[in-house]
Amino acid sequence: MLSVIILAAGKGTRMIDSDVPKACRKVGNLTMIEHVLKSSEKLNPNKIIVVVSKENIDYIKNVVQD
Repeated sequence: MLSVIILAAGKGTRMIDSDVPKACRKVGNLTMIEHVLKSSEKLNPNKIIVVVSKENIDYIKNVVQD
């Protein structure tokens, strides 16, 4: 049984647009969290857990819609 835990609670306060969570920043065509999820899915895990801050949970949910 394999579980993946993704730590995505960073706020990115040192970045130019500090209102955008770090995990939601675009790298190429995808956000950082989408890149990590895509890579994690290749491992065929039983469960993927994404740890986010309570302030950014809705923002990240909108970016990563199942």
